[in-house]
Amino acid sequence: MQVRYIFSNIRINLTILFILALILRVIVIYMYAWHTGLHFEYAQIASNIVSGNGYSWDWFGQKPLQPSAAFNPIYTYFLAFFIAIFDSPARVILIAQAIINAFCVFPAYWIGRHLNNRATGLICAVIFAVLPEIVYASTSMVTESISNTLVLAAIYFYLKLKDTVKYKSYSRHYLLFGAYIGFLALVNSSLLLLLPAFIIGFYFVGGYKKNFLKIVFLLSVGSILVITPWIIRNYVYLGKPVIRTTFGYNLWRGNYPGASGTGRVDPQNKDVIVLNEDYYKYLKTNVPDSEIGMDSFFTAEAINFIKEEPLRFIKLTLLRVLYFVTYDPTHPLTKNIFYLGGYIFILVFGVWGGILLKKLKRLDLAFVFIPFFHLILYSLVMVLPRYRMILVWILMIFSSIAIADLLSKLKKNNRITNR
Repeated sequence: MQVRYIFSNIRINLTILFILALILRVIVIYMYAWHTGLHFEYAQIASNIVSGNGYSWDWFGQKPLQPSAAFNPIYTYFLAFFIAIFDSPARVILIAQAIINAFCVFPAYWIGRHLNNRATGLICAVIFAVLPEIVYASTSMVTESISNTLVLAAIYFYLKLKDTVKYKSYSRHYLLFGAYIGFLALVNSSLLLLLPAFIIGFYFVGGYKKNFLKIVFLLSVGSILVITPWIIRNYVYLGKPVIRTTFGYNLWRGNYPGASGTGRVDPQNKDVIVLNEDYYKYLKTNVPDSEIGMDSFFTAEAINFIKEEPLRFIKLTLLRVLYFVTYDPTHPLTKNIFYLGGYIFILVFGVWGGILLKKLKRLDLAFVFIPFFHLILYSLVMVLPRYRMILVWILMIFSSIAIADLLSKLKKNNRITNR
């Protein structure tokens, strides 16, 4: 009786899953990222902040050190906190990321429970605890290492807030939710795409379309209030009111004569950019030193490439769509049976779960438009494995619906057979 109670107690189950998720993440960190270096761009900027050089970057020594908006501030200051305190911060940062990432089991459970029932919630939490692609996300100092939990929380807040729309309207809730989306945009600017996806979802709440414009206004104001100080800072220091300066550069990385549709050419070639000698000399001579100037320059280069080679652009775009919905074959881990097998698993069950929700007329359009808007964005630039994580998260949620339905049918069939 006590054993049955223990495993029926959801708090104990989630605590066990959290511990399991954390252990798996620490093991994978030890296997793939147990180093002491601070190699990624966010960490470089964070180190400059701690050194007293402000929010600045030199593009790995390629340009003069200058105020930067190449990457959004929340995660950068997260890294700066640890760099300022610890002499060898890399390991501490990776463990902190693992803890934050492991907390995803809680919003995952809440989402699954909200969409179906407690069993579905628990299945959803298990998937997020053990899926190799999510476990591996903690190994790099990039925003996806922590945004897994943050985005799941946003989805849960959205579902709860959508329920309140049916019955009552609290303006402060929409305002605060908009502020939270603004916070996510300062973690990674692409997460601002959650806002239009959620707005579409709110529009189809039955009986309350009369409040739709009010909801849009409050969500937008909340987001703008959080984002504006960063944009003002960028206008003051960079001369342009931008949320991030690297869109033009990423657009070019996906659209130049040597572009491959992804950040690599092949798993063996570690160079992310392949240029012929003449074009390399041209870039060396003409790329401006200022970050804003660089962004404008690379934007113009990408546009020229698209105009001159439209068929090549179409081919690259279709290739990027394929990489987004399947996987990037140039990533070394795609030959790992656990990494690839995990994605195939959630792809099959995720599509099945989406179909089930559609049949039950419970498919929230926000779940469709969240990955769709990101697909549009990245099909224009380039696709790295971490860029398609937003699709992975949605497929994982849908998978819990399908697996719960399968287990329910198996249980029902067993009862019939045993009669």
